[in-house]
Amino acid sequence: MTYRLIPQALARWLTGGAAVLAIALATSVDGGACCYPDGSCVQEDEIECITFHGMYQGDGTLCFGTICPCTADFNGSLTIDFQDVLQILTFWGAPGPTDLDGDGTTGMPDLMLLIGAWGPCV
Repeated sequence: MTYRLIPQALARWLTGGAAVLAIALATSVDGGACCYPDGSCVQEDEIECITFHGMYQGDGTLCFGTICPCTADFNGSLTIDFQDVLQILTFWGAPGPTDLDGDGTTGMPDLMLLIGAWGPCV
């Protein structure tokens, strides 16, 4: 669910003229499911997802029922740990499966994404 700020003019109309800040729950699905390297899923728009190196699942998709791969778990242990750091170092400066940010080479941004996803896959 997304929280949206209602413009002040609409808030005044809804409250009979009182100047208040109103927050409403959006009832429609905004954006779609976004999968992150630790296997987590967040409901957000495509630009936000891509900006934070997620994998956008498409407009209108929901996290409920979406199985996100744990892409930072390179050895399949279901935990992002030192073994996965070793994989990053193996492919450092080259393209490969450890390119988490999709820029074509494995480097510092990929290592930072891996550290940010550290721990058990969700």
